Amino acid sequence: MGDVLTFTPRSKPAASENLEPLAGATLRASLEEAAQIALDAADRIIAVLDRMDGDADHEDGGDAEPTLAAPENATGSQVVWMRGSDRDGG
Repeated sequence: MGDVLTFTPRSKPAASENLEPLAGATLRASLEEAAQIALDAADRIIAVLDRMDGDADHEDGGDAEPTLAAPENATGSQVVWMRGSDRDGG
């Protein structure tokens, strides 16, 4: 990824000094809306990055890291699940 993308800074909107504190359902609704906006922005950024090189699944190193999978011989103790496995189960 040798491309360097520059961004033009945007000015922040002037915040009103006389805002009432949020509480209860209003606070929850405001936080849920902000979280959804953040998730939508992340989805857009990921989509752009996936389209940059033409292959969304291509990574440097390919399959050099293990995938998530159940460890072998997992009967008995849950300690086996905690320790995992060196085997790539993907």
